[in-house]
Amino acid sequence: MSKKFKKHKYLFLRTLFKLLDMFDLAAKKAFDKSSIQRILLVSTTAIGDTLLSTPAVRAVRKSYPEAYIAVLAHEKRKEVLDANPYIDELITYRGKYKNSIGLIKKLRAGKFDVGVVLHGNDPDIVPMLYLAGIPVRVGWGESRFSFLLTHTYYRPTEPAHLIRIRLNTAKAIGISDAGDKMDLFLSDKEKNFIAEYLRAKNVVEKKIIGIHPFGSHGSKQWPHLGEFLERAAREYPDHAFFVVGGDKEKPFAEELCRKLGDEKNLFFVTGEFTLRQSAALIQRCSCFITTDSGPMQMSLALDVPTIVLAGPTDMRRTGPLDRDRHIVVQKEVPCRPCDMKECDDMRCMASIGVDDVIVATRTFLNAQLQRHVRDT
Repeated sequence: MSKKFKKHKYLFLRTLFKLLDMFDLAAKKAFDKSSIQRILLVSTTAIGDTLLSTPAVRAVRKSYPEAYIAVLAHEKRKEVLDANPYIDELITYRGKYKNSIGLIKKLRAGKFDVGVVLHGNDPDIVPMLYLAGIPVRVGWGESRFSFLLTHTYYRPTEPAHLIRIRLNTAKAIGISDAGDKMDLFLSDKEKNFIAEYLRAKNVVEKKIIGIHPFGSHGSKQWPHLGEFLERAAREYPDHAFFVVGGDKEKPFAEELCRKLGDEKNLFFVTGEFTLRQSAALIQRCSCFITTDSGPMQMSLALDVPTIVLAGPTDMRRTGPLDRDRHIVVQKEVPCRPCDMKECDDMRCMASIGVDDVIVATRTFLNAQLQRHVRDT
């Protein structure tokens, strides 16, 4: 679909909904907290963004303990919300208006009193909440269809963390803050699967270092993985190094595995596990080395000591809030922040050297060794 067509489609839809809103005879419903019984929260973005919404989900549950709370999530990312005790129902969406009529019917049948859109990424979401007849609609004032919202939240001009932005958006329905830690709940089945896998590989649980050098876009990938693995595997022969990723990273991992040869403590598990099984592996790591990605937020949510290899992103918006617990390795470059998906330069990621990551890893492992000595 060309950019010109997309622009014309957006302008047509915006005009149409402007007209519908003008002739909507139903008064926009004033907010009354005591009348709220059914709440729809919307988080239809990527894995990491979905996890960034979980503190807001928890806060809504704490403030509305008796309410029925549903979350609308993208069908490919809903897994990170499975087993979340604060959610009564997960409703899935394919995105880009796919099966939108069926979804609107489902939302209408849900008879929700309020819908809170926790992000401003998908322009299709707000119109669908409007067509679903949800009387109180909350979202970002910067959204393309914000005129269809009844309550808007405008993000601060200074960079703010997306966890705080989502919490502040939800405060429009009268919630109290319930902390900013993200939630990722794993089942015994997933934990036991990884435990059995590690036993089969003769890997000691507390001697695991996980690595995710990939990114949703090429501009976020770290290019020095091979050299790092060669050095780290020899410096820490008593540790096992697991490279995790999805199916699309498998060819790269297989090629790197062939180049590195038969290092006994290197494991390439890209494409081998489900998302939640990968999370169960991350949970068992002594530390997790990752780019700015969904696995980064998974590691932070699981409270695993995390080393973030940060390139084009402003880490004040998406990075770890606890800088005592986690380390951000990021070099100063004049072109940051940058939203480019692909980059011919890659200086922000390429400038993060192997030595930088070795030092950060050593810092974590030495601290853990000292704690072990004190405990014994």
